[in-house]
Amino acid sequence: MSQFPTNIPVSVITGFLGSGKTTLLSALLKQEVMTNTAVIINEFGEVGIDHNLIETTDENIVELQNGCICCTIQEDLKSTLLDLIKKLGLEKNTLIMFNSDNGAHGKAGTLDFFKPSGNLKGIKRTMYEGGLRSPMVAYWPGKINAGTKNDHLSAFWDMLPTFSELTGEPIVGNSDGISMLPTLLGKNLFQKKHEYLYWELYEGRPNSAVRYGKWKGVVRDRREGNEIQLLEILELKIGISFPGIPE
Repeated sequence: MSQFPTNIPVSVITGFLGSGKTTLLSALLKQEVMTNTAVIINEFGEVGIDHNLIETTDENIVELQNGCICCTIQEDLKSTLLDLIKKLGLEKNTLIMFNSDNGAHGKAGTLDFFKPSGNLKGIKRTMYEGGLRSPMVAYWPGKINAGTKNDHLSAFWDMLPTFSELTGEPIVGNSDGISMLPTLLGKNLFQKKHEYLYWELYEGRPNSAVRYGKWKGVVRDRREGNEIQLLEILELKIGISFPGIPE
């Protein structure tokens, strides 16, 4: 059994204009089993309509207007989720994690203007540190000490075993991941580490890389052979940050 609370179920309703999303949602919210359900509506147009059409007296409906939640209004989504969690009294029972699955994008002149890769080589879809390295922020009042930092090296496939340990649900099948829960809880002595990390990408230019300690071997284009470029990674302080979020 897990020592942590049961998960909160989340459903995503999506579809083309006129496909019946609002009608379905309105009917669902009339069911007794849907009591205490919070609804976040992502209105893509300049004028919001759907939230006014939903037949309910529940106040737990929040509208995110005029944008996509994965880019233009992602800050609104984060603040909305935090507000809902606090309103429902679940703040101390909720782990919030924010990170990226890749490094800087590099489109529309962002590399020259923002310099998002800093002094790192490479961008998204490359196997250099600028394409792979990204920070992570975790927030969990009462479990994670605010303001602490950690340079534990992890990868996205560590998420599944981390959530498995949190929820007590077993992993079905094999996984190369290692739970990072000890790091999140400040129990660094109990944190297992990867002997090596491996990446490969076949979108566009097929390339791959393996990291072993401070060394990385990169194959830039597998269509041209498997010649390995050996690199020494001098700076390992990549960091998982656990900041305090102001009230």
